[in-house]
Amino acid sequence: KFLPPKISGRRNFCHVAEITFLPYLEFNSKQLYFLTYSNIIVMLLSKEHFVKSKNVRFAREGFADRAYRDDGQLVSRDIPGSVLKNHDEILERVINMALKGKVKTIKGKEINLQIDTICLHGDNEESVELAKAIKEELIRMGCEVKKMTSFID
Repeated sequence: KFLPPKISGRRNFCHVAEITFLPYLEFNSKQLYFLTYSNIIVMLLSKEHFVKSKNVRFAREGFADRAYRDDGQLVSRDIPGSVLKNHDEILERVINMALKGKVKTIKGKEINLQIDTICLHGDNEESVELAKAIKEELIRMGCEVKKMTSFID
């Protein structure tokens, strides 16, 4: 198991993230990276000059059926309420993420969460039906559902 070095300070964190990420870009520059808010690469990718200079292809991923903490990270599956099962709650969450760029945390706080794509976990017994309902609701609310390759350069 890889354990990253203890890093203090945002500047050092970005430097280590860049050093860690560059070999992936050299291996496959056409790879599309899915990033969650808590992903260490997000901080690196927020540096606009890095994104432009390396032509990184990425999509910001939001989770339809997972609870978020107030800091934007996913709630551990070990904690009750971390996996959402209520279809209405999931649909409302997806619409808020897609249209408002917001998500309600497990503690009820609304936080910013800009997304390009939505992840729905397959371990929910009704995932297929729920995915269809999410797509229908997004379209009904005026969203255009597209292949990612059509909007991620």
